[in-house]
Amino acid sequence: MSNTATQCKQCDRAFVPKSKVNVFCSRQCQLDYRARRSADESARRNETGFAWPPVAPAPALTVKVPRATPRPCKWRTAVVLPDQQFGYRQLLDGTFQSFHDERALHIAEQVIEVERPHLTVMLGDVLDLPAHGRYRQEPSFVTTTQRAIDRASRHIATVAALSRETRVLEGNHDARLSNYVLDNALASAGLRQARRQPGDYPPMTVPHLLNIADMPNTKWVGGYPSGATYVNENLAAIHGRRTGRNMLDRVLDDERVSVVFGHVHRIVAMWQTRNTRTSPKFNQALSPGCLCRIDGTVPSARAGLDPWIAPPRSWEDWQQGLAVVRYEPGDGRFHVEMVPIIPLDDRSWALHRGQEFVSKKEFDPK
Repeated sequence: MSNTATQCKQCDRAFVPKSKVNVFCSRQCQLDYRARRSADESARRNETGFAWPPVAPAPALTVKVPRATPRPCKWRTAVVLPDQQFGYRQLLDGTFQSFHDERALHIAEQVIEVERPHLTVMLGDVLDLPAHGRYRQEPSFVTTTQRAIDRASRHIATVAALSRETRVLEGNHDARLSNYVLDNALASAGLRQARRQPGDYPPMTVPHLLNIADMPNTKWVGGYPSGATYVNENLAAIHGRRTGRNMLDRVLDDERVSVVFGHVHRIVAMWQTRNTRTSPKFNQALSPGCLCRIDGTVPSARAGLDPWIAPPRSWEDWQQGLAVVRYEPGDGRFHVEMVPIIPLDDRSWALHRGQEFVSKKEFDPK
């Protein structure tokens, strides 16, 4: 018990309290204080109708806002485009049905035109190449590969013209062509045209067919599934190979850095905190969705065919979108903004930094 004197709350006389909560010098002072407080509350109630001061609005304030001055921005911009899966099937009536979604692609190109990014990264599966896959073939795939290659090349060229640098990752669908050559024409693998440089792409490769070499500041990143590129030293971009439950945990365990990836056709994100000797280390795994159709048109394990060899409409658990990354070069920070693309009845819609992006209604099927 302290021997320090304190002041009585009722009579203001100094006294030594017997405990820390004792604020009265005597029992009588405590009773007198309660009686005085009760009388004060009664008087206030008679005067105002309240036993204690009621809650009132805060006083009006005038806040002086300094004039905004533009600040030099050290942050760079990267746009990340997930699986486009350019491809077609030719229906029995002769019309072509695309696997890629022209409306979603139109919005992606609009965002890039507004952002004019330092870097655009395509996460792979630019082509679908169903005729070169190992799954069940459809007669509607025949003779559609060239049309898909031409359309994909126009898209990449458009993006490259709006970006300072473009990198195109190889995905598992893009790798179908090289695997097809290895499995069925091994002696032709790696052959190149006469008098070409050793670094030129062989003819039977996706980057050669897409004409990547003739596009300015555009690079093909091959070697799926190990191919990767870095936005800065702290954010990797890969196509991805993980699916299913605990997918994000496994992606983070595989890469050990923050990573943006495609392959799963879903908009998902996860943060992870790792314990280090000096401070927490934060890693992220993010997928911005896809730019292909999500209505059952893309050949998949869940897609079926009707008697006319056409897929019935059936919505996959996929989402369309893209990502915009603000980053510092080198060993710097970054921030990823997801931009979901919402399919409506006759067009698609997205909102990015307060600006609406709306696709066209109709597109040239070529």
